[in-house]
Amino acid sequence: MEAIKDLGIYFDPKLKFDSHITNIANRSNKILGFIRRNCADFDDSLALKSIYCSLVRSICEYGSIWSPYQSGHKQIIEKIQQKFIRFLSFKCSIIREPHSSYTPLLTILNLETLEQRRLRLDLYFSYKLFSENIDCPEFLSRFSFHTPIRNSWSKNTFYLNTEVTNYASNTPHHRIMKTINKLSIDLFISPNFNSFKNYCNSLLVN
Repeated sequence: MEAIKDLGIYFDPKLKFDSHITNIANRSNKILGFIRRNCADFDDSLALKSIYCSLVRSICEYGSIWSPYQSGHKQIIEKIQQKFIRFLSFKCSIIREPHSSYTPLLTILNLETLEQRRLRLDLYFSYKLFSENIDCPEFLSRFSFHTPIRNSWSKNTFYLNTEVTNYASNTPHHRIMKTINKLSIDLFISPNFNSFKNYCNSLLVN
């Protein structure tokens, strides 16, 4: 049985999202090729970065609530941005040692890995969900707040059930709860969304 497309997301019978990741990679690489051909005379890093973020990164992040959890899928998507960074460093004469880490270039260009961005977007989404900026009672009902017993050392915000499959343990709500527990995020510390963004930024940078 072939994959079924619904709202831009490809669902295969085993819910592995192989078809979806492949589609993202193919579309993104085609657009990258278009950029390389038509921006050959560009040497402004900000202009090239804006084009990349608008035309390529937006494809990689569409439907990011279905964040890939398999390392192979993560690498496929991350390589798209790495390919752009190699092109940008060449066009703008940004020095990079062969086979070296991309982290220094990400810092120079004020970018972050796509995996880090997905984590950040998960946190932003959770704030909007719990502050009722997003009205989705059915999804909200899947979150289980942890009520600590007396003298408990646990500071977790959510109670996590033990899942028996990788798919179940990486569903959107379970993934978000794990992230918030791991980073000790206080969802109710900020009076507004911009304040929460600054709060998350300070935690993720550190």
